[in-house]
Amino acid sequence: MRQRSALLSVVFLILAASAWGENATPPSPLAGASDNSNEIAVSGAVMLRHELNTGTGVDAAITHYFVRNLGFTADADLMRSNYLDFREYGFRGGPTFRLLPERRLQFFAHGLFGYARFKDTGTGSARPYENGFSYVAGGGADVRVAGPISARMSGDFEHFTATGGANPTRLLRFGFGLKYSFGNHAH
Repeated sequence: MRQRSALLSVVFLILAASAWGENATPPSPLAGASDNSNEIAVSGAVMLRHELNTGTGVDAAITHYFVRNLGFTADADLMRSNYLDFREYGFRGGPTFRLLPERRLQFFAHGLFGYARFKDTGTGSARPYENGFSYVAGGGADVRVAGPISARMSGDFEHFTATGGANPTRLLRFGFGLKYSFGNHAH
């Protein structure tokens, strides 16, 4: 079931990206500075939880740049740890800033806000998922490998607060994966 949810999230992001092609041109917030390029990134992730247990997961994101350095990212992730039977998945969106988009080495930073579900069954296997607000702040670097394909290295901090007011959960996440760029100014 968890793998199906992760697969559906990735498929949704790919379909959204293809529908958001070069023909769809949203108005640029800065006249004359239109970029309209897009990126799809999929990363394997390693996370560290505040109790210092580790886990793995996958993160998929699609970014649309309205202008050369500023865009919007939609992100979906699935994280899990076998040590304390920790599970978390979330869907977030927010602004992304990139530096040196025309270079082989590009840097980016993002602030993403949205929804997450969290489950820690270390205190009992029947404990249900908790829903709540989640934000992610971080960034990383992309190194162009060939044409529109880049290798991605990223790191971010996630903060999750359950709706019921339970203790917040904090994660440090490090990701390694690939990025595919397309659109008007794909690099």
